[in-house]
Amino acid sequence: QPSAIVHGGPPDTYQQHLIISRQLVQAYPTDLEVRRMLSVVYEHIGIVQTELSNIRAARTAYNQCIEIRRHLVQTEPNNTEFARYLSASYIEFGDLERQLGNTESAMIVYQKALEISNRLEQRDPNNTKLQRDVLIIYSRLGLSQEILNNHKAALQSYQEALRIARELAKDSLNQEAQQDLEILQQLLQ
Repeated sequence: QPSAIVHGGPPDTYQQHLIISRQLVQAYPTDLEVRRMLSVVYEHIGIVQTELSNIRAARTAYNQCIEIRRHLVQTEPNNTEFARYLSASYIEFGDLERQLGNTESAMIVYQKALEISNRLEQRDPNNTKLQRDVLIIYSRLGLSQEILNNHKAALQSYQEALRIARELAKDSLNQEAQQDLEILQQLLQ
């Protein structure tokens, strides 16, 4: 079963997962789910390589992941799941760039994620997951703008994230939203 290859396992097994996933893509070149699974393997490799401080390998893995996910979105432009995966890849890559001190590059990547997430949220304005995606990106933008000493823009980004957090936190059972709201309120005090 192909989906079993991307779940679990120690970091050193990701290369094996990569080999198997590539073979599956060759065997089933039109199967978008198999391609999506390959993107997940690259994403996991990027995460592991980042944790190991292998920055070149992390960038390569994230770029491969993004390329696959761009292809998926181009193939099925109305597929919300594929677009969310692409946005998440941009966020992760932006986080890597920000951690490396490449804050301006991170902002560019976060803006790409924001464009995708805003478009998805406009299509489905009642989807709380999509709303939270936008909240997360505004928070990352605020942090990056703060690092660049653009305090006015950072405040605007944080305030937009706070606006969304307040809306989501109206659902008292949504613990994630409650936590987001608390964090943003503390940040803006």
